[in-house]
Amino acid sequence: MRARIFHICLPASWQLQLGDPDYSDPSLESEGFIHCSTKEQLDGTLARYFRDIPELLILEILPSAVAENLRFEPAPHSQERYPHIYGTIPKGAILHLHRFNWKTKAIDLVDVSAHIPHIR
Repeated sequence: MRARIFHICLPASWQLQLGDPDYSDPSLESEGFIHCSTKEQLDGTLARYFRDIPELLILEILPSAVAENLRFEPAPHSQERYPHIYGTIPKGAILHLHRFNWKTKAIDLVDVSAHIPHIR
């Protein structure tokens, strides 16, 4: 299994779920899974779907902690396989929380885990 997968979320969504043991995303209800990306896919995902959002958080997830609900499936726009999590993400599976801004590439993520409570 790959080293890490990543989920992009809005800071407000994360804040609303601080006291919860798991993280969820609206796509879980609307599509049945939570969208994720590999590190190599992250910049493309950000540019394609989040270009107009100035502030984002990126959850760095340990795949083995969500393996039961994790599937790599082709995206509609390509045959590239993206990680999808068919369930909530236990906060213990989140290794790091990164703040993202458009001045850097996803490869240069800033880890803010220590500054945001309840990551685990």
